[in-house]
This record gives sequence, C-alpha cells and structure tokens, in this order.
Amino acid sequence: YPAEDFFLQGEYELPNATHKKNAEGSHKDTQLGDLDIVESCRKQKAFLFQVSGESFRDDDFLRDGVSNYYKLVSLVDADMIRPRFFVPTPQIALVWYSHMAHSVMQYHLDIMNIS
Repeated sequence: YPAEDFFLQGEYELPNATHKKNAEGSHKDTQLGDLDIVESCRKQKAFLFQVSGESFRDDDFLRDGVSNYYKLVSLVDADMIRPRFFVPTPQIALVWYSHMAHSVMQYHLDIMNIS
C-alpha cells in the first residue's frame, strides 16, 4: 500500500452516476444518486487535513478513538429522550467513517447492538 498510487489509472465510469458538462465539455458537477460527489469532497477537505497529523498514525491514539466513539454512540442513544446535536471530534469522526466504510450492513448491526 505505501508504494501504490492512491488514484486509479485510466478511465472509469461509476454506476448510476450522472455527469453534467458545461459548454467547454468539462464536468459542471457529478451526481451519484442524490449525492453531489464534488461538493461532498469539498466538505471533507478540512476533515482530511485534520486527520493527516502524526497522532492519527499512533495505535494508542486510535484505540482511544475507538473507545471514545463507543462512548459517543452510547451517549447519543441514551439521550434520545431529549434529542441533541452531537459533533464528534476528528478522532471520533475518523473511527466513525472507518466503521461505516468497512460495511454499511455491519455498521447498522453494530450500532443497533450498542444501543
């Protein structure tokens, strides 16, 4: 993985993707279902910068993140009587996004078991 290029080489089409082009032929926007991929990437830019620091490569820090993530999920469920808006720290958000990216079905089952 460290020696492999992050970007795929060649042209690839996403299934169910809608590409809208402007008069010059460049992509005006890219939709995947209801998701605007370009806008979503712009929103993630700051997050990716936050989680690129040295601490996010430290196993103890990441283990603490898993523990903090579990606590936040438990807290959110326990507070459903009085719903509130919770904002995860970058540490917790990284674990959360990684959890969802692993398997959406497993994520759903895990969240249901925690609550």
